[in-house]
Amino acid sequence: MKHITIKIEGEFWDYLIKYNELILWTFDGKIEIYDWERFIMDLSKQRNNYKIFELFQSKSKNKTGNMSQFFMLEHDYSSLYEDTEIDISKNELENYLKREFELPFHDLAISIDSYKNDVFINTDNGLYVVDMLSFNDKQKIWDSQLYDIRVGTYGRLALSAGDEGVYEYNIYEEPLNNSLNVREVDRNIYFLSNKHSNSVNWINDYIYSTSAIEGAFVVQSNTKIKEGNYIDKTIEESSIFKSYKKQIHEISWASNNKLYRVFDNNKLEIVTFNKEEKQNLSFRSRFVEFKAWKGNIISGASAKFGTVVECENALVIIYNEEECLNVGGDIIRWKIYDTHHRYNNILGIIFEDSIVFKAYDINETDHKKIGFKSYRKEFI
Repeated sequence: MKHITIKIEGEFWDYLIKYNELILWTFDGKIEIYDWERFIMDLSKQRNNYKIFELFQSKSKNKTGNMSQFFMLEHDYSSLYEDTEIDISKNELENYLKREFELPFHDLAISIDSYKNDVFINTDNGLYVVDMLSFNDKQKIWDSQLYDIRVGTYGRLALSAGDEGVYEYNIYEEPLNNSLNVREVDRNIYFLSNKHSNSVNWINDYIYSTSAIEGAFVVQSNTKIKEGNYIDKTIEESSIFKSYKKQIHEISWASNNKLYRVFDNNKLEIVTFNKEEKQNLSFRSRFVEFKAWKGNIISGASAKFGTVVECENALVIIYNEEECLNVGGDIIRWKIYDTHHRYNNILGIIFEDSIVFKAYDINETDHKKIGFKSYRKEFI
């Protein structure tokens, strides 16, 4: 798929792109905030390439306003993508630094997510929220140690608490009184399940929880978003995946309305689900196999531009049934945004000495082609 890559040198732990700002967490205890819009616009002008601005700002041709005045109209647009990789030094990036803060925590964050102006940070000492305008001001939400947090729509946070189970933190909504018998355990924090949990993710208005020692499951969120849009039971992994085998624990995850489960180390089952009458969920499976040299599958996610799968020896970006890209190197972490996010066409990859952003032209994607129709299909 057509895309443009920006590589920025430096040592980083995590990042957010939000409200035209690039927010970088560094290993030396700082939060650096850069003017993303001006940075991208300058790159576009310097290279006379409007596609840089269009893709990294997630704006279509019709929304770029007067940007066309900066570019030559005689461009062959197909050439705007060819081998487009832009290398940026840390010194160059510093020209766009707006402000920086010392981290208000002694330890690096376990997980970071955001909703509007609130940035939620999960640390060994508990869950905190800080305001984007003043990262030095922190407020503690909960003392419990969490393995994972994930922000959903309407200011809902899914919380993974290990042996303590799965919880939801709700900023605005009132609890939904249903047969789950949800109880409030702290201010705006609701208990959903006592099953062991290492990670959580949202799939529509449900929470998908996975564990390193127990089976995965789908549980109803505590928050009523639509009338009648809830299930009154926990759906176990065995009822979702055809590849499920009793007493064999495998890696699984959920992302952008799809469920994934690894089996036999390098095979992947991809499940989409539909809501039927009486709030029953039906599941439909597809299968794919990865070549042995890529190693075991570790994790993955569904993106607007395709599917991202992390293997031991490569990060695999699958665009459609015929096309994929293998990214090597010592990857620290990677991130995509969900389909509702403005920057949902950007894949961010953090290496030991740089951070790489790949922006994809999702307007040129035939979304009907994304997926896998054949069993044990290998990708190059």
